[in-house]
Parts: sequence; structure tokens; C-alpha cells
Amino acid sequence: MEIIIDGKTFPVVIEDNAAARDLISRLPLEITLNDFNNTTEKIFYPEPALTLNGVPRGCAPVPGDITIYVPWGNVAIFCKEWSYSNDLVKIGHIDGNGIDGLRVEGDIKVTFRVSEE
Repeated sequence: MEIIIDGKTFPVVIEDNAAARDLISRLPLEITLNDFNNTTEKIFYPEPALTLNGVPRGCAPVPGDITIYVPWGNVAIFCKEWSYSNDLVKIGHIDGNGIDGLRVEGDIKVTFRVSEE
């Protein structure tokens, strides 16, 4: 999978779980990521919510991690490190310096798509 941020394409490594496969099945996705908690994370709400059947919960996110916050059902891309939470499900990670493009104040439009390679 890839994410396109401000015209630049970055690889995303996907976890091997049902939630990640559900996200991939919806690609391509053009979405607006909303800034949350002073650029700690960028979030969006997939409709319908991604499946969580049999998906292991709990992670301590680092910059670039793509997670689901279970209580709200939102996808969160972490721009900063955060403490371990049993309410987070990791579904992927943005490789390289792609996270730098999300470390901006405010909302940002991005596209997720299947890798062209």
C-alpha cells in the first residue's frame, strides 16, 4: 500500500490482520485527515468501521504507525510517540520520511492506494 501526501508517494507496510485487509479492500481512498491533539495524530472515520474480528489489541505507537482507536472506530496515524494502549490496534506503518508530511497543523488531504510496484 502507499500513501500520497502533498503529491509525494510513500510506502506503507501493512500488518497481517483482518482490519488491515479490510482497509486494503477499500482502496483507493481519498480522505481528509483531521488534526488531533496538537499534531500528535491525524485521524479519519472509515464508513463502515473497519472489522476488528480476531485482531490483536494493544500497541505503543511510534511516528508513522497507523492504528485503529477501538472505542471510537477511527483510524489514527501517529505523528508523535504515544504510550501503550489496549485500545489501539496497529494496522500499518508509513515507511521512510512520509510522516514528515503529516506533521503540520490542521487537516490534510491524502490518498491511500495499492502500491504500483
